[in-house]
Amino acid sequence: MEKRKAGSIQTIVVKIILYVMIPVNLLGLFSYVSVYHYVRETIVATQQDALEHYTEQAEGWLEGTKEYMLRILSDQQWVDLAFERGDKNYELAKVRLLREMEGNVHAKGFGTVTAYWCYVKHTGENIFAANNIPYEESLIVRGWGKSAPAEDWTMQRIGGTDYLHLGLETSVFYMGALVELSSLSDGWNGMSEFKMTAAPLWDGGEGTAGQQHGTVSEQHGAVREPEEGGCVLTACPGETKIVLSIRVPDRYISRGVPLRVTVLFANVAGGVLVILLSLFLLRRRLVSPLLRMSGTMKRIKAGETELRITDCGGTRETAEMEEVFNELMDQIYHLEISNYRMELENQKAQLINLQLQINPHLLLNTLNTIYGLAEIGEYQSIQSFTMNLVKYFRYSLKNTDELVTVAQELDFVKSYVEVQKIRYPDKFYVVYDVEDSLLDERIPPLIIQNFVENSVKYALRKTQTEILVILRRQGERLQISICDDGAGMEEEMLRELKKGRPFVHDGETHVGVYNCLRRIRLFYGEDIRFSITSHPGEGTQVWMELPCIREACDETTFG
Repeated sequence: MEKRKAGSIQTIVVKIILYVMIPVNLLGLFSYVSVYHYVRETIVATQQDALEHYTEQAEGWLEGTKEYMLRILSDQQWVDLAFERGDKNYELAKVRLLREMEGNVHAKGFGTVTAYWCYVKHTGENIFAANNIPYEESLIVRGWGKSAPAEDWTMQRIGGTDYLHLGLETSVFYMGALVELSSLSDGWNGMSEFKMTAAPLWDGGEGTAGQQHGTVSEQHGAVREPEEGGCVLTACPGETKIVLSIRVPDRYISRGVPLRVTVLFANVAGGVLVILLSLFLLRRRLVSPLLRMSGTMKRIKAGETELRITDCGGTRETAEMEEVFNELMDQIYHLEISNYRMELENQKAQLINLQLQINPHLLLNTLNTIYGLAEIGEYQSIQSFTMNLVKYFRYSLKNTDELVTVAQELDFVKSYVEVQKIRYPDKFYVVYDVEDSLLDERIPPLIIQNFVENSVKYALRKTQTEILVILRRQGERLQISICDDGAGMEEEMLRELKKGRPFVHDGETHVGVYNCLRRIRLFYGEDIRFSITSHPGEGTQVWMELPCIREACDETTFG
């Protein structure tokens, strides 16, 4: 009964949050946002109109500056500049022009020109009038006289300062004007609480901090949301490559929102806090314990099978889930251990069974050989043959779930080769190409001997056959290759071997390669690489790559 009561209270709380508090708070929030956006749009529209008007003034002033320069260029009083340098009329005209330009260069502020300059073409002399421009920058401007003038206002960066530049010419001289970019915003900043900035509009390329990007049409009249809040209004005077922008902060917009709407928003915020508190309690009592349980389950799934759920807390239900889950995991863990042990025993039995398939076949052949040697009285050969045969069977009857060293495997191969040389005298020889550093590497027993045996049994030709045994190390991998230049094999037989399964040839089932691959996979799993190639009359090449294992093992040699 107590559980049902607790469950009912939780259900009521959830229903109140879902059906009452959330809709009311969303409605209040929607109302506040609507009013806020209305006020914002009104303020933005007002400031945008003011910015457009100011931009028109700046545009008119720039156009007026250009007209002033055109009047100067068309004035006949400067015709004396056509005389040679040093001539009285030339010098007087130069002085009058300098005074004229100095009279129109004023202190920094809106509607001022930072510098005028003239370049007399035939004398190469500069006439320069400037206000508050560094000497190094003035030298750069003087050097412009030799370049073609810019007939429209363009952007120029001199040192670290951005300027608007205009250049005009007559047949006698060039005339240019510089306007410091920041001066265009001085008039606005003197009458408005919103600070204006004038920035160059660079098309493409790398920009510095504060640079604008895009075309004039894209920037003019744009309203952007800066990272620090509020909105930024922009405008471009005429076709100049500059942008005038002002930022209206959020606090200014918030002052225009009515008090009743602000109180409504406060209620909304309080409702949101209540919801957040409810969600916090729900998360702490229910969601967090479930997440901890889920995290523990994922770790168990990833392989940490001994891990258990502990200290989840939460509700009575989560505690019961924790207890039941841990009991189930204990049962599964003990069952897995039992199954694992059974699988090990099964694999060990498979290895022994595979190994036993190798011995009887060779035993029958060798007994026939010994009988033949006895008939012809080759008793010394019988002794050597028998000793090598003893070495062979002593090695092959070792516990097949143990690894052996490369040195032990090669000793066994050599014993096998000596046995076969008596059966097939002068029919084959074996060349070993093994680095000494690899002799202590550990491998499953009989994997080299198996393929050497195949070369001896199936590859021998009328002429002497060469068998190569090559071992190399590549990083942490051991590469083993057994090659011969013997008879090779048919395509059908090769195809079955590559599939890793037994095949039947001339009524006989061949399981040697199949058994060898199974044994390798029982030791290493799928962390191996194996390939076999062969062509009739050209020989066979077997290549395998295994993980390197270099540990202490029984160093007994089979001698």
